[in-house]
Amino acid sequence: MRLSILYMTIFLGLISCRKDRMDFQDFVKCSMAQNLDSTAISAKLIGSWTWKKQSIPNTNKFKDADKNIKVTFNMDSTFSVTENSNVVMQGIWKLFNYGIYYGLRTNQYSQYLAGGVYFCDSQLLFVNSYVDGLDNLFEK
Repeated sequence: MRLSILYMTIFLGLISCRKDRMDFQDFVKCSMAQNLDSTAISAKLIGSWTWKKQSIPNTNKFKDADKNIKVTFNMDSTFSVTENSNVVMQGIWKLFNYGIYYGLRTNQYSQYLAGGVYFCDSQLLFVNSYVDGLDNLFEK
């Protein structure tokens, strides 16, 4: 009986720890394994993405999104950011190669779209923590 309680406690502890953590290395490996060039990345960006999580500064932890943010990237290189179905930003985006990663340049700054662009399955991660920004995870 005690052994089963111990196993259950350990199992629940592991599940709760993973809930707010994200392994950047695994996400980046997943993205890099796809060998996406600029054309493929641009094509994958097209569509609507829902904000799910944001990094907590100086940790490897993420918190759940506290707003209903959606970003839509269009084929004509325009984008919009909506909060609760209200457009809060519109502009033009362009994919740019920063040497070791791809990122977006936009005509208006958005904290949600800053940083390197990485894909894994139906998720999109903007990694900006390397310049003291926040990382933002979206799902399609």
